[in-house]
Amino acid sequence: MCVDSSICAEGNLVYLFGGADVRDVTRQTNSIISFDIIRDTWETLFAHTDEYDENKPPPIYNSLLLCFNGFLYVLAGNSLFENLEGMYKFCLTLKWSSVPQNCVKPNFNRPTYGTVYKNQ
Repeated sequence: MCVDSSICAEGNLVYLFGGADVRDVTRQTNSIISFDIIRDTWETLFAHTDEYDENKPPPIYNSLLLCFNGFLYVLAGNSLFENLEGMYKFCLTLKWSSVPQNCVKPNFNRPTYGTVYKNQ
């Protein structure tokens, strides 16, 4: 069972990202799955991988997931032995990229919550 995943919804789709195994928190994921509340179906949009780089996030838990303009944004979170500061976006056409941040990066060492309001 996965805990500390992040979640957001847009239209009839609910998206889940990341998380850790409740029995072994060293087992974390960077997968994205969606649930269609109309069709009652699950879909894996991005399968777990241990291969990551500056444009693809590592396995993360306690991150913030936002839906905006056809993208899913993942902000910060925790990885196995560190607090992460980066932001990633996943195009719903199934591609990751890094998001540059031009300000002071907050320290995220707890679960992160947020929302998009008035396109900001």
